[in-house]
Amino acid sequence: VAQPGGSRRRIAPFEKLVGDMGTTGLTMTQGSIKLTWHCNYDDPIVRPQLVDNVFASWVTYARWLADDTAASPTRVNLKRESPGAELEQAYQRRWNCPVQFGADENSITLRQELLNTRLRQPDPMLRKTLEAHALTQLASLDTDTDLTSQVKNSIQKQLMHGITRQDMVAEDLGITSRTLQRKLSLEGVSYQKLLDEVRQKMAEDYLLNSDLAIPDIALRLGYSETTSFHRKFKAVTGKTPGEFRAPKA
Repeated sequence: VAQPGGSRRRIAPFEKLVGDMGTTGLTMTQGSIKLTWHCNYDDPIVRPQLVDNVFASWVTYARWLADDTAASPTRVNLKRESPGAELEQAYQRRWNCPVQFGADENSITLRQELLNTRLRQPDPMLRKTLEAHALTQLASLDTDTDLTSQVKNSIQKQLMHGITRQDMVAEDLGITSRTLQRKLSLEGVSYQKLLDEVRQKMAEDYLLNSDLAIPDIALRLGYSETTSFHRKFKAVTGKTPGEFRAPKA
């Protein structure tokens, strides 16, 4: 990743590896990008502390990545009520931007041009290695024990190496291919349906959260031809992979 833009695309898909405190949303408009954080904790004392911690971590780390201690948001929105004029000023000094209390969301807005700043220590090869490891860890987080979830996890792990087959999944689960087919039928699904679902999810993740070329994505998902990937993806989303990846204006 040469710019922070690549880093921000990886926040949402990989944040589950850090913890379950909350989830991140991302919205891009002309000239700006907004990161919204939804806290999973309802405690009125804990929630504001977590929001402050997350936002401070984002900004501090972004400044370090960009090697720019002056980089700041253009706006910070906080759902909590105003803590008083004195503390409001302290927040504004900390973020070096307007801070709106009593807002509808907890969010940070940045200038989109900041995403083009070159990172201080870009290392594409290391990033690919770490990303592959993170994807493997994500797959292992799913603790569901039903067969459908197990099959999906097995398919995803194998597709990370570019190939998967029903017999390979069956072997991974310690059963025969015929038994796998029979058990899936009892759950009202088929191997092909689960394969299609996993491929689609991985395709969307790759398109939104990686810099891989579309032919490389098709290859990773086990498609023998890029055109087959294009047709399948458009049939599901109504968009080509390129259109799906293109940033929204």
